[in-house]
Amino acid sequence: MGTFHYDGATPQSVDDADLALLREVVHRMIERSRPFLVTFSHEGDGEDSAWISGAVPLRFDFDDPAAPESIDAWHVDLMTAYAASEEGVTIRVRQTA
Repeated sequence: MGTFHYDGATPQSVDDADLALLREVVHRMIERSRPFLVTFSHEGDGEDSAWISGAVPLRFDFDDPAAPESIDAWHVDLMTAYAASEEGVTIRVRQTA
């Protein structure tokens, strides 16, 4: 599990693979100057949302030093399309044992 840090908000624990995908989507959207909504859905424990824009600091911390560096382009394309929609992107946060 990695951690997504956004402008002093509560850090979000996210699976490293999902975090790597989110990092690519954020990169694409910020590069295009397109802010978007990302929602972290916690199983049975509500949701947290953040408005992502290039003006707000964020950080991606990976627990696994071999965090995924190569992600299928179609995954990134699909998530970027969701990011550009009114609903934004939802990351389903998996509970760890």
